[in-house]
Order: sequence, then structure tokens, then C-alpha cells
Amino acid sequence: MERLVFAAKAFLLQRKRMARNLFSALPKSRPRADFPNGVLLAQSVSLLRSDEETAPALVDGKIHNIRNVIKKLDGVVFRAGEVFSFWRHVGRLTRAQGYALGRELREGCIIPQIGSGICQLTNAIYDAGMQAGLAAVERHRHSQIIKGSLAELDRDATVFWNYLDLRLKGTQNWQLQVAMDKTHLTVSIFGETKNPVAPKIRVYQAPARLGDCTQCGRTDCHSHVGDMPAPSRKTHLGIDEDWAEFSEWRKRDMKKGDRFVSTSDHAALTTKAINFFAKLRRRHILWMGARELRRAEKFSMRDGQHPYNWRKFPIPAAHNVRFNLIARHFAKKLDFSDTHLVIPQPLLVWFYLNGELAGREYDVLMSAMPMSEIEAELDRAMSRYGYHINGGHYSTPDGNAVTLGDYRAPEFLVEAERKALAGATKLVSPHAKILEWAGEKGEPLDWILPDPITPQTKVDATFEIFLAGASLGRKGIFDLRAALRNLDFDFRLLLVHSAVENNNFWDGIPTCHVNSFREGIARCDVAVLPAVVEHNPGGLLLAIASQKPVIASSACGLPENMNWQRADDAGELERALRQVAAATRTESRSL
Repeated sequence: MERLVFAAKAFLLQRKRMARNLFSALPKSRPRADFPNGVLLAQSVSLLRSDEETAPALVDGKIHNIRNVIKKLDGVVFRAGEVFSFWRHVGRLTRAQGYALGRELREGCIIPQIGSGICQLTNAIYDAGMQAGLAAVERHRHSQIIKGSLAELDRDATVFWNYLDLRLKGTQNWQLQVAMDKTHLTVSIFGETKNPVAPKIRVYQAPARLGDCTQCGRTDCHSHVGDMPAPSRKTHLGIDEDWAEFSEWRKRDMKKGDRFVSTSDHAALTTKAINFFAKLRRRHILWMGARELRRAEKFSMRDGQHPYNWRKFPIPAAHNVRFNLIARHFAKKLDFSDTHLVIPQPLLVWFYLNGELAGREYDVLMSAMPMSEIEAELDRAMSRYGYHINGGHYSTPDGNAVTLGDYRAPEFLVEAERKALAGATKLVSPHAKILEWAGEKGEPLDWILPDPITPQTKVDATFEIFLAGASLGRKGIFDLRAALRNLDFDFRLLLVHSAVENNNFWDGIPTCHVNSFREGIARCDVAVLPAVVEHNPGGLLLAIASQKPVIASSACGLPENMNWQRADDAGELERALRQVAAATRTESRSL
């Protein structure tokens, strides 16, 4: 009966507020990443969890609900005099909208309710707003003051769809920014005019132990629920590009109760989507509603005629589209119990931009250096080789175009990846260069060597050198060419059929094409890869497994305990090639 009475009252009050809203339309601002000349006015920081929580499942639900609300609020901007309405921007919180059971303070009791727990967010918004000098147009206090909460300072603001709202306005343009990591919720208010005093930043502890419905013992109450187990789990996400090293690590890392979600569930869906969207590039980008994809379409082609287009779609942009689609699909499979994620690096930036990492702990399977580090390495290489920009193209002094200037990511992606990596708990990789960059966060894996290849019988005594990569600048071919031009013995350079820097790059150097990496390893006397950037040195691992000499740069990520020689420039590469050639001739004479 009590439940019915409350529902009837709420229904009438909701209809009354709906009628009032018809005659007082409020603005609805879209979230924006930028706020020109924004000045921090105030900030409110609060802990998400307490060691004294009685129902961790409801806390997980609360964090999940706040995560969904943040996607609608973070970055909204209001002009001077405009009224911010919480419910106007967030809308009703229902199970169909992806909200979960959280904790709601109702009539002095803590009860489970769909979409509840967001009062921690509204408390923080009100607190930061008051510190920033905003005016409270509408604000409601909680019915009970909980020790340790903002209610003790009269800084709380409860909401209930839709008749209990939080409404604020300011005398200057202002922006609301909301962020959440695995431990804290942070609400910041930015304005255009600097305050005469330093911005106020308050950090609040979590409220004291709450006696909620799972613990109070009143089984006759209409709101009573029994014990709620905490279903928190670690969720591994897998994509088609996963390395064997990650698959083996996942088998060791996964415990009972963890789950694995892979792209195999929706590979056909993704392929069809990419094929369709690649034909309708512009319309696709508008449909996706992502300003980022418009930028991603442009960043890989400086002249609009880059040779490595995929169905007239720039390869990096196509990858971005695909991984964004996969990330969105994965997000639909996650719920409040997925509190710890293991994310492949290609999906990381999209999980961050789509707000799925807020309030979650996560590890990253690192398959490449961060975009900022890659671009810095490529820029250093261009400077070292004397390249310059000529009419928008990167070129050598003799006018030949180079690929070291391609594949630059837009700044918003680089910054998003930087922030996402900073919030990760662990960075897992077998790549020595990545682990060196990761520092204490790095978790090293061993490279898995493939099955060895039986060497082919040589048709002549010519020393054969296999380039274990494409003939592109980022694979170190400028250093390799310079080293080969100084060799004074007979040799042959083996190349795979793949992309090339330009058609006459290897002029004057004896070359021969092979059909595959396996054929190149089987034929060669030494495998080389003096790469500027290299993610997965699969060809080198195959050569090491086949007991072939290997010369590589440190960028290839091979550990010191493997059988290989390091060469980071043309001089070192030339010396290493001479040593291997001399050893090969000595071995041939002894046979």
C-alpha cells in the first residue's frame, strides 16, 4: 500500500512538472570538448567507494549510472543567464536506457532503485556551482543527512524524475566538465572571467557506512530486498588483430567468474558496415555523428592521392571507423558488473572518447608505442635524413616524396590516447621498447617463436640479405640503402612484394623479389629490419626461430636475451652486415 501511495503522488507531481515545462522551455546544450579561454572557477572531488559499503553491487550500479549520465553532461556550455536543468539534459533513467540498480535515499531509507546513485553527481555539481558563484534556480535537500556526505555542509542536491530538479545559472558563459576514474568523481566549472581568488578545489571522503535495505533486517518493509551478491568481474575484450602472446597471457590471467568477449560475435556485422560505409564516406561520417571521423578521414592523406587507400578510403581512417564500431558494439555488451576491463590498444582511444572507461579499472594490451611517441620518432627520422616540406608534401632534397610524413593522427586522438594510457592500471606487452616506455606499469610477456623453417639450398655463393618488412621509410630503408651502397662484396637484397617508397628507390642495388616472408627467411643469409617504428616483428621472430642471423633496430622490440644484433643507424648496420658476411664465408669454407 505504501508503495502505491508513493507511486501515485510521484505520478501526479511528474505530470504537474511536465505541464509547467511546456510553458518554460529550457535550453539544451550539446557537450563540447572545447571552451575558448576557459578558466577553472571551482572543482568538487569525491570518492566513489568506501571500505564500509554494505552492498557493493549497488555501488557498482551507482557508478554505472553516473557513467551513463556523464556522457550527456560532460562539456555542456551555457551562456550568461541561461538555466542549466539536470533533467532537461539527462532525461528519464530507465532500464531500457541502460541504467542499473543503484542506491536511492527515499523517506529516510537507502533503497535499491533503477538509475539511482546519481545524487553523488548532483551533489558535486551543486557544490562546484556554489563555489563558482552560480545561482541556484532550483535545489532540493535530502530527507536525511548522512554523516560524511555533502549534506552535512548543506551542499547536497537531490533529484527525482522529473519534479525534483537541479537548476543553475551564471552571470557569465560557463562550462560543466565531469570526469570519473576508478576511485574519484570530479566536477569542474569553467568560466570566461578569472576569479580574483584562486579556484576552489574541494576533496570529499566517501560517506560513512549506510544501513541500506540489504542489511536493515526489516523484512516487512515494502522496499525490502534480500542480500545482493557483488557480481564485479574482469572482462577481457578480444579482436581479430590479437597477438598470440596476448591470447596466452589471457589464459593465465582469467579467473573463475571472468568473461571473454570477442569480435567473432559480430565480425560479419562489422565487415558489412565498413563495406557499406566506405562507399558512402561523407554520409557515413554524418550518420555516425562523430566529428572525429571527419578529421580522421583527412589526417592520413596530405595530398589526397596517397597510394595506400582502401576502397578509396584512407587506411588509417578506415581502421579508425572499424575500431570505433567495434568499441561501440562491445560497450553494448558491458553492464555495471564489468568493473575491470582488459582492452586491446586499438580500441582504447574509442572507449575513452565514448566514456566507457569512467569509473572502471582497466588494463591495456599494448601492440604499439603511443601515437605521440610514434610521431616523434618519425619526425626525428625525417630531420636526420634531411627531409623538408615542399608544397604540403614531405620530400627529400632531390624531390622524391617520402612516407615518413604520412599517417599522422589528429591531435584529439593523440591527447585522448595519452589520457587513457595514464589512467590504465597495467600495460601488457612483449615489446621491449613499449615496456621501456611503460615503466612500472609495464607487465612483460615473452615473444612466442613460430615453428622454424627449413633452409633452402643456395643456388650460388652470393650473400643474400632479406628485408623483413615493406620497403617504406618507417622500416628503416634509408639506413639500409646507405649501408648497402658501402658494401664491397657481392650481395643480393631480397624483398617481399609489397608497398614501396618509390619505384626507383633501390636503383643501383641488386635485388630479388620473394613471394613471402617464409621464402625470404628460408633463402637469406641474414634478416634485417632497421625500423624507425615497428609494432610486431613477426619476420624477425621467424628468422630467430629458424636460427638465421638477425640485425634489427631497438625499435623492433626484441629483448636482449634473444639471438640478434642491434643496429640503429647506417654505420652500425654496415658493420653488422660485414661481420655476418665474414662469418658466413668462414663457415662456407669450413664446410
